[in-house]
Amino acid sequence: MTEQNAVGKERALMAWLRRHQRVAIGFSGGVDSAYLAAVTLEALGPEGSLALIGRSASLAGSEEDHAVSVARTIGIPILEIETGELSDPRYAANPTNRCYFCKSILWLTLLPQARERGFETLVDGTNADDRHDYRPGGKAAAEQGIKSPLAEVGFTKDEIRERTRARGLPWWNRPASPCLASRLPYGTAVTPERLRQV
Repeated sequence: MTEQNAVGKERALMAWLRRHQRVAIGFSGGVDSAYLAAVTLEALGPEGSLALIGRSASLAGSEEDHAVSVARTIGIPILEIETGELSDPRYAANPTNRCYFCKSILWLTLLPQARERGFETLVDGTNADDRHDYRPGGKAAAEQGIKSPLAEVGFTKDEIRERTRARGLPWWNRPASPCLASRLPYGTAVTPERLRQV
């Protein structure tokens, strides 16, 4: 990986964003979605960018608060939305493709909110490395027409961290934070009580 290569990918990402004009981001506050938000804001301005933060019992409240804090630091407009995936028995049963049901509910909840505000393009922070992992949530995103510009321009996790650091953003080396449900064995029902115990 060279810095020049990552800079070239950032230029390609800027061009991708400008072609889409108005872009809403499914925003977790992780390194990938935060970098994408920063570049989106730079490319499109506050009127053309929006961070959609899903509020969920499956996430530690501190993670959601971190997402809000990061979005505010970046300066991108924010919309927080309750996702309510625990009400779906397919998700609550905690099968091996639990993430598929979670992400299906997430995007089906976020998409109408984005479109209501004039954002036809909804994106996630999937990077090129993620496409080599087992990610049933990615299938749900694809089914809903969610785009992954970081992956499309070939950004790896290391390159995203490097460009985040180059922008002076302090969370460039923050570790990934999986959802609370991922810590329950498959087949163990996901309940609010169990999530609180985790």
